[in-house]
Amino acid sequence: MKSNQQAVSKEYATLVQLHDAILLYYSGSYLSAITLAGAAEEILKKLSNETMSEFIGADVEYNQVDTSFTFVAMAMAGVGPVYDDLTDEEKRSVQQHKKSLYKDHNFTRNALKHKDKGEDIVDCNDFEAEAKKYIANALMNYCDYKKKMPIEYPMLLRFCHEFGLSYN
Repeated sequence: MKSNQQAVSKEYATLVQLHDAILLYYSGSYLSAITLAGAAEEILKKLSNETMSEFIGADVEYNQVDTSFTFVAMAMAGVGPVYDDLTDEEKRSVQQHKKSLYKDHNFTRNALKHKDKGEDIVDCNDFEAEAKKYIANALMNYCDYKKKMPIEYPMLLRFCHEFGLSYN
């Protein structure tokens, strides 16, 4: 690293992004809040997955959003309730449904971040609700990663309390 460069951990970067996303949310800047919270959500998800994978000694998806999507995808595929008991064909069906759920989940965030030819409008029913969703999901991923509420970060904790988020 060059002497004039700076470095921060991915964890620190996500905490700054999440803090700023919450400030933007409270100020009504929902589009920017979505982008920042979406970035924090993605990195915290990966940190949570990496931490649990190292602990178990195998690659795993370990976060509440992914777990919820797996259960919903299993219901959509008409299978279940234990993923490991499914046939290969049933697992493929679940994965297709899960991929569709993630595409829908990430639609607004990706539409705000990217521009494809012919795309000039970002459609969303409720940008405020979308911002709240991304912030809440990022906070859930933080809790999965750290195994605790963000008690040392007052702005994050305030958001958790105001919207009923908790970690057991």
